[in-house]
Amino acid sequence: MESVLEVFVRDDDVETQVEPHSIKELFTDEYQSSPTFDLEDGSNGSDTSQPDEAVKLNPKKRKIKLDSGYPKKRFYSQKYRKEWETVPAYKPWLSESVLGRHYFYCKFCKNNNKCGRTEIEKHMACRKHIRNSTIPQYRVQKKFTFRGLLCSVFTPFKNRENDINYMVIPNYAKYLLACGVKGILLNDVVGEGMSLTVAERIRVLEEWMKICEKTKQFLMVQIGGAAFKDVQEMVKHAERKKVDAIVVLPDLYNKPKDHFDLMRYIKLVSDCATTIPLLYHHYPSYTGVNIDMAKFLSDILGEIDSFVGIIYNDNNLKDATLSLLVNPNKFTVFIGADEIVLGACASGFSSIMATSLNFVSHIVQSIYNDLKSGKIDDAQKCQNMLNNILECIYRQGDMLPTLKSAMNLLSPIDVGPVRDPLVPVWQDKVYKMKLELQDFDVFSSNATVKTECL
Repeated sequence: MESVLEVFVRDDDVETQVEPHSIKELFTDEYQSSPTFDLEDGSNGSDTSQPDEAVKLNPKKRKIKLDSGYPKKRFYSQKYRKEWETVPAYKPWLSESVLGRHYFYCKFCKNNNKCGRTEIEKHMACRKHIRNSTIPQYRVQKKFTFRGLLCSVFTPFKNRENDINYMVIPNYAKYLLACGVKGILLNDVVGEGMSLTVAERIRVLEEWMKICEKTKQFLMVQIGGAAFKDVQEMVKHAERKKVDAIVVLPDLYNKPKDHFDLMRYIKLVSDCATTIPLLYHHYPSYTGVNIDMAKFLSDILGEIDSFVGIIYNDNNLKDATLSLLVNPNKFTVFIGADEIVLGACASGFSSIMATSLNFVSHIVQSIYNDLKSGKIDDAQKCQNMLNNILECIYRQGDMLPTLKSAMNLLSPIDVGPVRDPLVPVWQDKVYKMKLELQDFDVFSSNATVKTECL
């Protein structure tokens, strides 16, 4: 069968329009030979001696004769579709790939493959995937049993030299224990960990380890916010000292672009300490890294044995709750915002990290305990009081300098000023803060604890 077509031949392509003449011709795909061209100038398209001559001709109307069938079909690679993950047979192992939208990733086989339903079915039927699917993929993770209130502590500095005042640490730990604080986080944002040298951060950890062995407080240390070689050194040191858990911030310079980059960074950190539970500190307002934590927790499940959860330091309770519900049996999610302690406890959070535990621990504990015992009205009053106190503190300057000033006013522990380049609060503002805090009667509430510590 021969058909005559009218096309326009241009410099960069050949456009054809084929009209089938029968049902058989419409649906058959056995004609796969290349078409031959019978042009008006007498040349034959089957002549391959000069294959580029026809393409270089000026655009004009010609006749083309097809010896058999149609031109070869174009094949387009399939893009990954998120709805495939909802298919019951694919859900346990299928995920998007870091190689692009034309690939999929198998969590069982730990490899990337070309996309498409046919390719997915072929991969699912291969021997390697069948063998890996019979092996339990969700391996036993490190145990992380701590639940309750966690306090991110300040790093005490001397007033003049601005060096670390290590002599304060034993009394600091005893003071927190007297306040009922059993969980401690070192060298985090509140502890100005990024302003300390590696040697200073190691020394701070060692001093706290000495006292926590006696007080039996749960000790966690933040090791991120530094060059990766320094991070590796601090991780290995923490593992040798057998701290209870490690917390890591993202790389503050080479920031992860998506949750796959973040997973890779955490994997590199975990390779240096495989025996200690590892948590990620999600603090978007400080780090500038705002990644969907629910998606992150869904994809990291089963990938890193030592990864046990996150600290969600943001006021977005909705997204925090979505992260909590991903897999509460595998991951621990701390809420790290003092202003929403009541809402977090009501939403099911059993782990809270609150900076205000340093100086008004009785208010935070009242919120936590009153809600557990069903005293909702009392819990609401305490939360409102806490928010008013924090607003009074933050009104006098930046967050960290004002919090340190409040610590010096409301507790028997002198943690000194902040370290450069942070700017301490002026003395007139500290005095103004003291006058405003007297209206909340927090000085008399801490008198008993102060007497015990002194």
